[in-house]
Amino acid sequence: MPRLADVVVQNDTVLFRLRDGRTVAFPIDWSSKLQAATPDQQQRVEVSDFYAFWDDIDEIIGVRNVLYGHRLIMPSRR
Repeated sequence: MPRLADVVVQNDTVLFRLRDGRTVAFPIDWSSKLQAATPDQQQRVEVSDFYAFWDDIDEIIGVRNVLYGHRLIMPSRR
């Protein structure tokens, strides 16, 4: 699994920059918590090798989810 170097939130897109030189982008609406966060909260992200942490909004997103396109929002149950 590639390691995470940096995370950038730009408008409606989240960019995961990987240490192998790739950048993987996904729409911010994959995470309801990130989408509802203030711009300041969206920028306060901590990065480990395989995860991005937004402590202010209690959100964690893993490299695996992003690479495999796993949407983070759970579908509503009817």
